[in-house]
Amino acid sequence: MHPDNCRRVLYAAGGDFPRLDQAAVKQFHIPESLLMENAGNEIGRKAASLYRQLNKNQPVVVICGPGNNGGDGLVIARYLIKHGIKTIVFIAASRQKINTSPVRREKLDLLEKYTKDIFFIKKINTFFSAACQHASLIIEALFGTGAGRALDGIYAEVINLLNTLSVPKLAADIPAGLGIKNSISLRADYTCTVQFFKEIFFSPAYASGCGKISVIKTDFPPALEKKYTRSIMLIKKPVLPEADTGRNKFSGGRVLICAGSSFYSGAPFLAAQGALCGGAQYVTVLAAGKPCNIPPACIFHQAADFFSSEDFSSRADLFTGASFILTGPGLGRNPQTTDFVEKIINLKDKTVIIDADGLYHLGKILSSKSFPGRIVITPHSGEFARLSGTEPEKLRSEPMTVIKDFYRKYKIAVILKDAASFFYNGEAFYFLPGHIPYLAKAGSGDILAGTLLAMLSLGQDIDQAAVNALALHGLAGKLASKKYGVHAPIEKLPECIARCLKKSEYEKS
Repeated sequence: MHPDNCRRVLYAAGGDFPRLDQAAVKQFHIPESLLMENAGNEIGRKAASLYRQLNKNQPVVVICGPGNNGGDGLVIARYLIKHGIKTIVFIAASRQKINTSPVRREKLDLLEKYTKDIFFIKKINTFFSAACQHASLIIEALFGTGAGRALDGIYAEVINLLNTLSVPKLAADIPAGLGIKNSISLRADYTCTVQFFKEIFFSPAYASGCGKISVIKTDFPPALEKKYTRSIMLIKKPVLPEADTGRNKFSGGRVLICAGSSFYSGAPFLAAQGALCGGAQYVTVLAAGKPCNIPPACIFHQAADFFSSEDFSSRADLFTGASFILTGPGLGRNPQTTDFVEKIINLKDKTVIIDADGLYHLGKILSSKSFPGRIVITPHSGEFARLSGTEPEKLRSEPMTVIKDFYRKYKIAVILKDAASFFYNGEAFYFLPGHIPYLAKAGSGDILAGTLLAMLSLGQDIDQAAVNALALHGLAGKLASKKYGVHAPIEKLPECIARCLKKSEYEKS
């Protein structure tokens, strides 16, 4: 059972989409020409709609490569011309290369019946540059999912030029060069992908190069979909519990925040604000160091300059009475604090959230542990790369693989914070798309962890709480950007979380 505010979508992983294409032709006897015609016409339909929305009078430029993605481009161009849109076609290959494929030769022959504005290019020239610079829309159909090596020569030159232009750019299937090691890639404003999302679209390293993504359907056999695709849950807006007039402050679970040290005095405040503004009704803060401005609505307990196992033993009642515990924000890296974190995660029948410096201490004890409680970690990419022992580049390019391997080994649920965020619970991936620059600030993660505590205390299970905390955090980030500006301090975020709890507010965002 998935949270109601998610949409299940299919995606093709790695090289699965080319194999799916081949299986459609060989096993189901669908002509390759028909597959190309369907894909090109559907992308052409999207491109024509976009052209009209842009409301410009200049031609559309279609740039085709030597392979089947280029063949799609030839069909796209024909569709646009048939629908009255002036179109100039550039082919970054020789006619002989196109003619090596009967299907691509057929598409070129058909296009030549509609227009003479078809130009074969071996290098960038003045005419090509001017046509691109003055176009209403550029459609890039150089390479799709079959490209296997870094772009060079004319292809790299074309992408270099396109990336300097402010003209809207639409990539057919995927932006050329995307995800290829050491390759330049198109920075598209729009990507019109065939049949399914592609796994690379969910990679923080590459997602920003795709722009707005839409999926066009071309009637692949359902049996192939089942064999060659996987699913992911896209997170939409938060779905929050209805107010219960019979609730009191003890109705929800009690939450405990263990945060701070002598060097990080603001972390307890931010985590507590995230919990309170997220709707938690009974919040206890155990803070080390000299915390600043603990919200007066919290029950406050003072620890020493840093946490140690003594703080756990001397305040056993706090841990016994709490249903949900957050530790990590501002803890620092004192070796004695590792013992404190270990005692917390050894608690049975507790849900424990570990963030920030708590992840450092978790890493010290991870290899020898099985965990009796339910643990959710909330790292950013750098923290998770260190914790999982993964190269940062691999994590950014293959986040789902790394997260799944980590869960398989430790049975710890993961919220990975990045330009786009993931939640994985061992069964399904949840994905929150979109980079929100306002949230890229110190303290943002403390507030997210506090908001997750609040969702749990409102009676939501871990999946619902994680999905809603991510959605609420992202929505509040957008609201804060709109209301205060992208450079406003992160202290504005909890207030915006509280506002987004009102359905009327987040529907406006």
